[in-house]
Amino acid sequence: MTSVKRQPAPVSQQAEDEYWGGSSFKRFNFDEDDNNEDSIEKIQFDGSTATPLSQKYESTRNHATSYGHGERSYVADTPLSSTPPNRAMSARSHRPNMPKKQQFPPSPATLPAANHEPVKSNNSQHSMSITEAVAVHDKKPITSATSLAQLETEINSLRRQLTQAKRDRAAAPSVSDTLKRVMVGDPYVLELYKSKDEKAKLLDSAINRHDGNAVVAATLFMRDTLKRDIFSKELMSRPVAVDHYCAYLREAGEIDELHETLSALGRTEEAAMLKYKQCLASTATTTPEIRASGLKDCIKYYFDADIRLANDTSAIFEQISMMERQSAVEDGDSAAEKTGQVMVFKSHPRKESIIHKPVIDTLFYCCYYHWGEAEGLLSSPTSIRNQHKISEKQFMFTAVAALCRMRRWRDIENLLTVPRTLFRSSRLQAVIGFDRVVDVLSKNLAPGDALAKYCAEIETSDKRLEMAVKLKCFKVAIDTFVYQRDRQQLMLYLDQIPQANQHMRQYCSNQLRSQEIKWKN
Repeated sequence: MTSVKRQPAPVSQQAEDEYWGGSSFKRFNFDEDDNNEDSIEKIQFDGSTATPLSQKYESTRNHATSYGHGERSYVADTPLSSTPPNRAMSARSHRPNMPKKQQFPPSPATLPAANHEPVKSNNSQHSMSITEAVAVHDKKPITSATSLAQLETEINSLRRQLTQAKRDRAAAPSVSDTLKRVMVGDPYVLELYKSKDEKAKLLDSAINRHDGNAVVAATLFMRDTLKRDIFSKELMSRPVAVDHYCAYLREAGEIDELHETLSALGRTEEAAMLKYKQCLASTATTTPEIRASGLKDCIKYYFDADIRLANDTSAIFEQISMMERQSAVEDGDSAAEKTGQVMVFKSHPRKESIIHKPVIDTLFYCCYYHWGEAEGLLSSPTSIRNQHKISEKQFMFTAVAALCRMRRWRDIENLLTVPRTLFRSSRLQAVIGFDRVVDVLSKNLAPGDALAKYCAEIETSDKRLEMAVKLKCFKVAIDTFVYQRDRQQLMLYLDQIPQANQHMRQYCSNQLRSQEIKWKN
């Protein structure tokens, strides 16, 4: 039985015109596809690129021709993109080199169903997102001479702008602006000042502004960027900068740099004293032998080179001698204290060592524990006074204070008594003044007769009266009022004498009734 091919239903021209005319897009002629170089692809809901409408229409027409009919195949309920893949490929095979045409969005009939499922393209190679499509388009080589010229012009402009930006960034700001930023605490950059003259101008401007922070900043910048000899030369010509720089180094603890700077500036005395203080600080917790060795090296390398430091050198030698004396006394007293045979160490135990103590503290210690020893001993107070050039006032004040602590009043009297001579008898004398002696005695709770005895020796009557009233030395105060012939003040002072002390009240009354005194009031 011969099979008869079923002919497709003809589509009327009116129905086709209604379809194309009813679209919201402009009607176009399929015959003009070959002359149109632009192509707009159909974008699926999933972001993929669908087959152009022109290719769908062409495949539909070829499909119809393959059945032996020249009519167009159209089904109202079937979208154009539903053409079988083999037919679409056969349609493309007839036009292998046909460029992409301008495509338009599909008709409403070709849109997906209500479930919004994406319509897949027939060819998976065309499924890409819009971003990928734009990226592929940007990677295409530009062959237009006009575009190349525009890009070259833009590149040259950007190069000029970059060069100008680098030049502006490398240009140093004005000195006044930089110093203003330093003064207010804003960030600043000094590395833009390259030449020596610019750096010197910056330092001079800072000095003129009297801003110590700016002076130190400019000085440190010059130190880090100039040679050592040039920096020293520039610094020597600016004493204010030298003072600020040395103060900064001393505060920062850069002793070696400070010593080198002072030596380069010719200030050898300050440099030597700096090393001396550094030696004392570094050996504060060491033995006297180690400190003495360090001081000897300091004298050798820093003090002997300058003849102007001769007096300082002799003082350091005395300090070394004192440390040796302290070491010997400390060892002897420690051994005696451990044996327990010396009574003074039993009644008054030692509280601390005398190592590294000053001369006056060492003298006080020796007066406290070794008073009355022969001058030839290292622990003798007299030996310390003679060898270390302690003045008479210093020695007496220290000795009186130490003997008051020990309650040795007889020794104090012997200390203050001048021996009898051929022309004068023995008498009390104090080079520090008896007012100082009385003050020390009162602070150490001396007995009243001792206070009255030395208070009467105060030279000026006003000072004597003041001390006598303050310390309640009644007899000394009454005698002073009589000496001043002030009867009214003596009568007032009588009321201050307690009733329990009838002896002093009687003595005051007798002085008031005396006819031998010529009162002034």
